[in-house]
Amino acid sequence: MPGPASLTARLLPPLVLAVVVPSSALVVWLGWRTEGALVAAARQDLDERAAASARSIEDAMAAPIQRLLWLALTPEVQDLLQHPRDPARRNRAQASLAAYLSRNGLGGARVHDADGFLLTQAGTGGSPERAHAEPWFVGAVSELAIPGGMTPVHVRRTATGAPALRYACAVVRPDNAIGGVVAVDARLENLLPPLRPGEWSLADPEGRPLAGGLRGQDGLRARAEVRLPGQPGVDAVLNLHRDRSEVVAGVRAAQAAVTVATMLGALSALIVAALTVRRVTRPLAALADGVRGMREQGMANPLPAVDGPREVIEIGEALSALRRAVQAQQEALAAGAERLRVVAEFATDWELWIGPDGACRHCSPSVADLTGMPAGAFLDDPLAWRRVVHPDDRATLERACAEADDEPRRTAWRLVRPDGAVRWVEQVTRRVHRSDGEDLGWRATIRDVTARLELEQQLAHAQRIQALGQLAGGVAHDVNNLLAIIGGHAGLLARERPGCRRVDGIIQAVGRGADLTGHLLALSRRQIRSPVILDLRAVVIDTAALLDRTIGGGIALVATPGDTPLPVLSDRAALDQVLMNLVLNARDAMPRGGRVTIGLRRDGDMAVLQVHDQGEGIPPDLLDRIFQPYFTTKPVGKGTGLGLAMVQAHIEAADGTVSVDSRPGEGTCFTIRLPIADAPPVEIARGIGEAADPAAIAGHIVLAEDDPEVRALVAEALTQVGAT
Repeated sequence: MPGPASLTARLLPPLVLAVVVPSSALVVWLGWRTEGALVAAARQDLDERAAASARSIEDAMAAPIQRLLWLALTPEVQDLLQHPRDPARRNRAQASLAAYLSRNGLGGARVHDADGFLLTQAGTGGSPERAHAEPWFVGAVSELAIPGGMTPVHVRRTATGAPALRYACAVVRPDNAIGGVVAVDARLENLLPPLRPGEWSLADPEGRPLAGGLRGQDGLRARAEVRLPGQPGVDAVLNLHRDRSEVVAGVRAAQAAVTVATMLGALSALIVAALTVRRVTRPLAALADGVRGMREQGMANPLPAVDGPREVIEIGEALSALRRAVQAQQEALAAGAERLRVVAEFATDWELWIGPDGACRHCSPSVADLTGMPAGAFLDDPLAWRRVVHPDDRATLERACAEADDEPRRTAWRLVRPDGAVRWVEQVTRRVHRSDGEDLGWRATIRDVTARLELEQQLAHAQRIQALGQLAGGVAHDVNNLLAIIGGHAGLLARERPGCRRVDGIIQAVGRGADLTGHLLALSRRQIRSPVILDLRAVVIDTAALLDRTIGGGIALVATPGDTPLPVLSDRAALDQVLMNLVLNARDAMPRGGRVTIGLRRDGDMAVLQVHDQGEGIPPDLLDRIFQPYFTTKPVGKGTGLGLAMVQAHIEAADGTVSVDSRPGEGTCFTIRLPIADAPPVEIARGIGEAADPAAIAGHIVLAEDDPEVRALVAEALTQVGAT
């Protein structure tokens, strides 16, 4: 029997042949398959590289958008859009554009007004003097606007020169009108990420080259579309190339070495490979696919059930638990962020948080309605909130913020908007601490209280006017009693001494005093003294005829009462007084002469009476005070300040309104509106009535009067005519 050595010698050649021949065939087959796999993998890798490079190019194309938005918010550009005709502002804006281009490596920048006219530009890539018809300009101004901010950026390829993109956005004023358009140009070769020369090219959809170039024609190719999201006019095709020989060169070089290694370990490799694939590789591949799905589709994508070695199963269970925890955290963070967003966007007060380092950590969107500036301006500039404070209130507010503690502290200050408007605000300030006690700065809630303060001032003014009216009514009542006593005694004296001129003068003075107290009572009570339906047209004709004879030289009085009667419910004496006060005031406003026009017309169910003069007008700061009792701009002794107050009292007592329109140097026009009555007007006698017949008064009379002197006077007068 052969020994182990000879047996081994006899068995070794067949064994080697049995191993080498299949192994060689296997190596050749594996080499062929490997080349195919490498080519397929290289093709897939090239496709992935093309997709990744396309995304990089899209990101690079989108990068200038943020730079353009920053440029549009610079003070120089904003100032130029508000004052487009100022050469100094144009020069500052041009210098700012040049510095911006130098920092960001862009080709050119320009600023147009809302009509497309070029205001200033810097860099390369000229622009027409007016670009209102350019596609990029039309696209920028037609985008959906953000009130008080900017429109989305519109991107378009330039029509001439090297391949470049033009980025344009419209700047929107606080009233949501277009203030202008800012645009920048960027060459494609400056935007594209670094790629290997000769292996890529960028072309438009029609195949026209834009950048790069392919070195060879034979090999692997991949293409990917490049599209900037939200920009329908910007798209391109990226082409990648790789030589096939470069892909398989390594395989062919290593094929000989692999053949030797394959012959030595083919059997063991096959066994190990089979076991590995069955027990380890397949579960790990399943886990890898699941992890890849989570990376591409999010943590909501579940991991597949994994079977295999205990270690692989434990890894799968740990990854599943981690996925569930991360998903729960993401959902909690998203819910919290959504709540904070809703609270911030729907808050009407200005919420401000300043950190210990002075930086603005939060600024609510409502700041735009209050200050006229976007929240981003305060987040970018730590000192922006100080600049909106009125200079006289700045020290007080900064001290209040610096001394803020855990207790809310209220401070009132004035806010100055960019348009110069001043608003009163109330600020509640307190310190902010983290859960571990660390100081996080101070937080403030700022509310516009301008309307409330104005209402409080109006209420206080109305209360003062009401108190003044009550005082005037009380004084007028007492004075009226005294005038009644004086007039009564003067009347009795006139019976005893008929024809006495001094007694007649006393009676006339008492009559004028009684008429004045009657107006004061009407002013305090806001009631019609003797209401009756009058023809306002007849009142205007009679009063105008009387005033035309007494108004004085140099003044022309023109009345246009119309032809239609206008019945109104009022007091004849009150209407006479209203017209007299307005016409005499108009005369005093024209010391060098002029014309006073009295117009009367019907407007629906209202009678409109207007008195217009050609005087110097009323200053705007006095218009709100002219109807106040005892307010007058005339010298001492020339006016009482009751004329216009009585006009307002009489008209409002008749359910009418009075308004004034006056501009310095253009005259003044008072407009009175009275409701037209349904009934026809009555005739009012203008003469003085005859004295009553004493025989008609004789008899028993019950006299009731709370003032003793008035009661005694009336009793004496009745007794003289035979009454008991």
